[in-house]
Amino acid sequence: MNQKAKEGRIVLTSSHDLTLLDKYSDKILFIDEGKQQFFGTITDFIADSNLNLREKYLKEREVK
Repeated sequence: MNQKAKEGRIVLTSSHDLTLLDKYSDKILFIDEGKQQFFGTITDFIADSNLNLREKYLKEREVK
């Protein structure tokens, strides 16, 4: 994926793994019930004041 991006290509992937997204993505898009909830960088997502979305996502990712 990184090589394709370095070649200037757009790489689109789907993941629920923030670590993977942080490592390989410049921008992320969160869609919930068909509506855009967030678009930006992982850093912006973590710093975003919309705690409900972040807390919901992190809660869903908890290892049980």
